[in-house]
Amino acid sequence: NKKLYCSLAFYKKKIGKIKLDDNYVLEKNNHLIKPAAKLFNPVSNLNLTLWTDQPGIQVYNASSLNLAPKGLNDVSYGNFAGICLEDQKFPNSVNISDFPSIISSPEKPYFIKQLLRYHKIKFMLYNIVFIIFFNIFSLKF
Repeated sequence: NKKLYCSLAFYKKKIGKIKLDDNYVLEKNNHLIKPAAKLFNPVSNLNLTLWTDQPGIQVYNASSLNLAPKGLNDVSYGNFAGICLEDQKFPNSVNISDFPSIISSPEKPYFIKQLLRYHKIKFMLYNIVFIIFFNIFSLKF
């Protein structure tokens, strides 16, 4: 397990074509207060933010996906075509007493709390105008 500290300065990693199948340990007692993970796609400007009450996140990015059937809009999905964030207890928890228990039963069902937010970053015209105006204005002085 890798330690992932969630604070105002998020752990940042450009994923690219790096194979990921890792479990990250989150801060104790986060309880949905701070985001556990943020993803950003610079091509589509799409953001995903995940909040969870779970102690860990398994991150998998389909490095060997290569599906034959085509998907939405007749798009082929090959290696690295997706990413998965699985908020969960830790792998091998059943065998390590210091890890949170993953044993569930009808009397003790397993529930998680998760919040996902998807949104697109849109650059408003007035932001662009302000930036251009500010740059021109500051060049004169």
